[in-house]
Amino acid sequence: MNARNYEIIQAFNKFGLSEYEGRAYFTLLVCGRLSASNLWKKSGLPQSKVYQVIHTLTAKGLVDLVGIKPVQVQSKPLYEFVLNIIREKKRLVSLIDRTVSEYREVFANNQMFLRVI
Repeated sequence: MNARNYEIIQAFNKFGLSEYEGRAYFTLLVCGRLSASNLWKKSGLPQSKVYQVIHTLTAKGLVDLVGIKPVQVQSKPLYEFVLNIIREKKRLVSLIDRTVSEYREVFANNQMFLRVI
């Protein structure tokens, strides 16, 4: 793996993908639809991990299974991946903001002694 590819895999890692997931997803983005055997050959994944990685990426909504015999997989567009991350981050920020507001109200009204965390 060259330095540029390593940097891409590290970027995917910062978005919550493991090294193997990042390598597989990046390979599918570049190559399009691949069989499981071609995915491990082109991505450099250990052959023993390819089905596990496909399953994980499918569960995360990043790829679709498009063939069964042989297993074939295709990535969903990168923008969908990024938009899902943005939506999830916004949801978490909103949750934190609401919770902070609720706790501030409780403390401001001295309604009860409450341990914050």
